Parts: sequence; structure tokens; C-alpha cells
Amino acid sequence: MRRVAVAAIVALGVTGCAGRSGSRPAQPVDPRLARVTALAAEVSGRRPVQPGDVILARSFAGERWQYAYSSRAGLICAVILPPQTSFQARCEPPSRLRRRVIFVSELGGPLAASGDQGVLAVYGLVAPTVRSASIHLSDCTRLDLGLRSRPVFWQFRRISVERRVFPTDIVAAVRGRGRIQIQLGGGSGVSPRRCG
Repeated sequence: MRRVAVAAIVALGVTGCAGRSGSRPAQPVDPRLARVTALAAEVSGRRPVQPGDVILARSFAGERWQYAYSSRAGLICAVILPPQTSFQARCEPPSRLRRRVIFVSELGGPLAASGDQGVLAVYGLVAPTVRSASIHLSDCTRLDLGLRSRPVFWQFRRISVERRVFPTDIVAAVRGRGRIQIQLGGGSGVSPRRCG
């Protein structure tokens, strides 16, 4: 499965800390990286699931996907584990999610069982103020997002591997702000079709 877009861990800053005389200072572990590593271990079964962490699993077109999130200790983190490739992750403080309302990422690639069919997975984090949301795609279709598992969401769509389909924008109904539309940067230079 090839990566289409990466939901990267927010830039990890490392600062030094004072150590004992004559020893090298220990490098502190960034809490976002530590949380993502712990979530990946929980999903793989190498570590018990911690209070406040949730692991979701879903089969799509015969392939198993897993999505884990953690909302505690000042961070909301989400890790998606697609079949046949490495995981991707994102961590945000709740205050940033309240300001941004929604974070969207995508993965896409061929299905193992079919040479001409692929999958588009759209996933991310959503604030509690979002009542409903849908993502418009470059082929003029849309995905209505199920928000039952908030603060995370994930939605799948079967696609042709020959046609490049990507999210173009998201429309959300947000409490206190009405209907908002957010342009997405998907497509890597590919122009979407003009939709009527």
C-alpha cells in the first residue's frame, strides 16, 4: 500500500535537562512520541489498554484496519494502523483541537485481493462542537462522516487505483459557528474535477 498523505506527529522539540556531574544529560522523551508509542503497543497487544485509551477495529474489503486514540494528560492522540504498512499518528492538545475544530488526513492504495481496486481511508480528530461533517472528494462524490467514535473519525471508500481520488474540502455544522467549509490540501498537484 502506498502512502498518499501522512498525518505526521507534530514537530517534536527536545530540550536538555540537567544531569549529574560528569554524566551526559538525559534527553527527555517528548510526551506526544511516548503516547503514540504506547498506543501502538496497546493495539499490537504488547501492552494492556490504559484507562482513557480506546482501540477500534474494522474490516474493509477483507482487510483489517485498527484505530486507537487516547485522551488524557493534556493530549488527544490518534494512531491509525492500516494493513500491510506502518502506522501513522497525530497528537494535539485539546486547546488546539477546540481552535481548529477538525484535523483530516488520508491514506490510499491498492487492495491486496484486487489489482484494479483500491481503498481511500479518511480519518482524523474532531472537536465536540462539530454536529455533523462531510468530506467532498475530487471525483465529485462525498463521504458523510460518522462521528459516534469522536474525538476520532474514520471513513472508507473503495476506489479505482487508476483514478486518483482525494479529499478536496470538508463541510461541517459547528455549534455556535454554523456551517463552515475548510479547503484541504490533498491531491499533490492533481486538479479535482469541476463539480456542478
